Amino acid sequence: MYSATERKALTFCLVKGTIPEGTDSVLKGAASRTLKLVILEGELFDGYVPKAAQKNENGLYDLDEVLIHTRQIVFRDESNHDKY
Repeated sequence: MYSATERKALTFCLVKGTIPEGTDSVLKGAASRTLKLVILEGELFDGYVPKAAQKNENGLYDLDEVLIHTRQIVFRDESNHDKY
């Protein structure tokens, strides 16, 4: 079993890993910080909480939603912009 700190670190590694290879290093850093704040720390993104930041009944993130949200941040892809 992982401690809360270990789980947070592992989840952040997964989040960081969703940023596409070849992304500009400045954009990659900004996207990583934004994803960490929104998904792991519960900050609002554009005024709402995205599905990517919500955990299921087992306390896990939906990685498909994390990928969608990453595309929104890195590419400003609004096609899957799901506001609540």
